[in-house]
Amino acid sequence: MSDKQRLLAPIVMLLAGAVASIAMFVKRYELKNMLLILLLVLVSFYIIGLVFAYVLMRFERQNEEIRAALEAEEGEFFEKEMTEEADEADPQAADDEMQDEFDRSAEELWQ
Repeated sequence: MSDKQRLLAPIVMLLAGAVASIAMFVKRYELKNMLLILLLVLVSFYIIGLVFAYVLMRFERQNEEIRAALEAEEGEFFEKEMTEEADEADPQAADDEMQDEFDRSAEELWQ
């Protein structure tokens, strides 16, 4: 887990706790009720933050797998492109290939 993902749950928890504390202070909750509600808010939002970090980690892992697959496909594409460029660099091989294709099509016509 990266540093950003590791810190996500505590940040979510602290923000929710700050909002809940300010809201309860403005509405003048009793201290005992305020602390109990704050504890429940902190625990529940910490769990929500952990779940959110886990989901982000799974998405990141899937993106890495897709990125690796695309890089592998690009590698195959470039290898194929390099062989085609090599054929183009050798005009005699390309001419021989075209002559063979012409001979095959001519034989098919005469049969």
